[in-house]
Amino acid sequence: MKMQLKNLFSDKNIEILSLVYIIIPYIIFAFGWLKLPVALILAVLIVVSAFLYIKKLDNKEIYFLSPTPYPLPQGRRTIDGEGAKPPHLDTPKFYQFTNKYFLITILILLVWCLLSGMGGFGFQNNPDWEKNNAIFHDLFLYKWPVIYKDYSLVYYLGYYLPIGLVMKLFGWNIGYLLSFLWGFSGLILAVYWLKRLSGSFSPFIILLFIFFSGLDIFGLITKFSLFPDPEGLSYFKQVGCIEWWAGFFQFSSMTTTLFWVPQYAMQGWLLTGLVLNNIQNHNSSRNLLFLWALCIFGVPLIFLAIIPIIFAGIYKTKKLKELFSFQNFIAAPFIILVFMAYFTSKAFKDPFNAMSDYMLSPYFIVIYVLFTLVEFGLYAIVIHKYFKNDVIWNVTLISMILMPFIRLGGGNEFVMRGSACYLFIFFIYIIRALWQKSLTK
Repeated sequence: MKMQLKNLFSDKNIEILSLVYIIIPYIIFAFGWLKLPVALILAVLIVVSAFLYIKKLDNKEIYFLSPTPYPLPQGRRTIDGEGAKPPHLDTPKFYQFTNKYFLITILILLVWCLLSGMGGFGFQNNPDWEKNNAIFHDLFLYKWPVIYKDYSLVYYLGYYLPIGLVMKLFGWNIGYLLSFLWGFSGLILAVYWLKRLSGSFSPFIILLFIFFSGLDIFGLITKFSLFPDPEGLSYFKQVGCIEWWAGFFQFSSMTTTLFWVPQYAMQGWLLTGLVLNNIQNHNSSRNLLFLWALCIFGVPLIFLAIIPIIFAGIYKTKKLKELFSFQNFIAAPFIILVFMAYFTSKAFKDPFNAMSDYMLSPYFIVIYVLFTLVEFGLYAIVIHKYFKNDVIWNVTLISMILMPFIRLGGGNEFVMRGSACYLFIFFIYIIRALWQKSLTK
């Protein structure tokens, strides 16, 4: 049974399932929204690119290579093909794959999903779930593409379309149930890459991930103790979410992301995992631009936010010849062109500016420094010594430091939602740091 599970959950199989999960909404959109010639071109480019992606995969399990040797099971290899397991190290149970760990992990994720609001099983946070349900309603009732009296439905529909299609074919109730199954399956895939890239298969990692957050309570207490701000305190009480303590500065926690914007959890974390896997396990730039382009329809703010990681990946792999692949230079530009045209047809434009108005506050610098410290800075100070020469780690830190200066969307959704990819990467490095520490004892 154990070997069967390990074969089923090989990197190759999970990577194929992950890719299929991501491209399904694009195929549905192509034939539900676009004119047939454009739909055929888009669908063919995506399918051919996916085939070329999968064709280069192998069945070998490849573990992340660190400057400090990781204890690998016998018979496995690192990405440079050198001997698998240092003879003086045993694999700690904390990092082993077992059937018990697998089943406990699935149970934990199931409970987390049930509480998130997906499928209507748990409490649904407002106003985000009101918006989600309104989109499902219109996808169910209206002819596709959805066109109202004076405008059309223009939104990042990657999360919604598979559910909307099932609703159209089989009815609202079955489709709404699928919204849970679709979300749950995406979460399982994303968490697989979290575990794979961090190096640990322990359920304890999932619990850490679920509760992982910045130290918001300390930021809240410090801010309102130092700066009496009746207006800000009143707004904070009205919103009722502790993560708004710093105003437009917010890095949403893992649970907040899943409960409020599930697409940024499933698709955002999943795509980030695939990008990181291509960089650090495959050591390849062959699919980086293709994966980047696939962010645009489901998680467009991550499409913008993850650009530094894409450049860092190209630099780290140092394989420019691979970069000029069909999927990177034929499919990716066409995907981006189609969806840029779709999004720019939107009747209402989102505000964009550097945080110039917010920077006029006399407390801006203090709040900004406090925000960076409590949200990720203190963690980073502790573990930076393990990764100070790692380009992905350094680019992640720099990006998180600079993101708050950009405002996109009325509530600065760029920082709230775009940061999901960086928090996912950041957490992976925290777990790797725990591993490094365990090896140096």
